[in-house]
Amino acid sequence: IDPADYRNSLQQRKSELQQADADLKIEMGRQQIAEKEYRLHNKSLSAENKALVLRQPQLDAAKARVESARTAVEQARLELDRTTVVAPFDAHILSRNVNVGSQVSSGDELGRLVGLNTYWVEATVPLSKLHRLSFPDAETPTGAEVEIRNRTSWPDGATRTGHLYKMIGELEGQTRMARVLVSVDDPLAYRTGSSDMPALMIGSFVETRMKAREIPDIVRLPRDYVHDNDTVWVMEDGKLAIREVAIDFRDAEHAYISSGLAGDERVVTTNLATVVEGASLRVQGEDSQSNQNIAGSENPEDRPDAGEAGS
Repeated sequence: IDPADYRNSLQQRKSELQQADADLKIEMGRQQIAEKEYRLHNKSLSAENKALVLRQPQLDAAKARVESARTAVEQARLELDRTTVVAPFDAHILSRNVNVGSQVSSGDELGRLVGLNTYWVEATVPLSKLHRLSFPDAETPTGAEVEIRNRTSWPDGATRTGHLYKMIGELEGQTRMARVLVSVDDPLAYRTGSSDMPALMIGSFVETRMKAREIPDIVRLPRDYVHDNDTVWVMEDGKLAIREVAIDFRDAEHAYISSGLAGDERVVTTNLATVVEGASLRVQGEDSQSNQNIAGSENPEDRPDAGEAGS
């Protein structure tokens, strides 16, 4: 903003302050003279009359004018400082709506800025998995770690690391999933030592991989080995047992079983054509293969090829 008028106003207020200081000094001199004259006459006066004789009201008024003039100087200096618009944080300019010579008034939008310190990534999470995530609180100021990837524009393997910031108290309109915010520090990688990191662009679509809370006492099994109605085929004493399991969590590749299956049990990984409870099983090449394969058949001649066993 053109500072000429405000600079002149500041100079005028400084002059008024100097005049008020001078008037105060003159009044203090007059008070000293009045005090000497009062002592020479050696008269006893009431406190109110004595203050009038010693010019105490005039002195108080002079001091008040000095304080008023000093306040006016500070106000004029503040108005002059406001002629320069400064962002309160390190920012990137998204748009600029004014140029030199533009006429603006109070409330006009000069431009759009975005802070460079932190960006927020908005992600969606199924409601059933929301309780697995850790958000900041009084005991843990930092939320769970989140890996961010942009497969369309970043180099292969390039990722950024963020942390869960907070949950938005509203579901996403179409998918009806919970919305969460992930904070990412130095999103544009402008700090020293960050030049090799990919930059986050506002409006881009990214993938997020969130680190959930640890699940204790769990068996992780590939999802292909979990069959209809959450059942798992296991080998018990050489026989096929169809075991119902409780699945606590699923991701893209694995099912996390909380009950119904122990970690040292043998799981049938072959896709059997006929599934009958109690059918005989064998481990193919048990003596020579470290990866044990289990197939089911009553007749050894008709046994199918076996898949890889796991537990």
